[in-house]
Amino acid sequence: MLAVIRCPETGQSFEVELPTSAAVLEKQWRRTVAAQCPHCGDTHLEGFKQLFLRSVIDSDVDRCSLAHGAFRRYR
Repeated sequence: MLAVIRCPETGQSFEVELPTSAAVLEKQWRRTVAAQCPHCGDTHLEGFKQLFLRSVIDSDVDRCSLAHGAFRRYR
C-alpha cells in the first residue's frame, strides 16, 4: 500500500510503500516510519499507524468519489 508523507520543509508530498500483511501490521503498528525525502534530502518520521489509516481513508474517499461520479453520470 502506498502512503503519502508531506515534507515539512517544502510542503511537497512523496509516497512510501507500507507492508499490508497481518503479521507485519501487528509488528509495525506502534513503530515509526523513517523515510528519506526526495525534496529536501532529510529523513522524515511519521507513525506507521497514522500513515496506514490515512492511506486507507484516502483510498476509500477516492473510491467513493469515483463511484459517486459514475452514479451521477448514468442517472
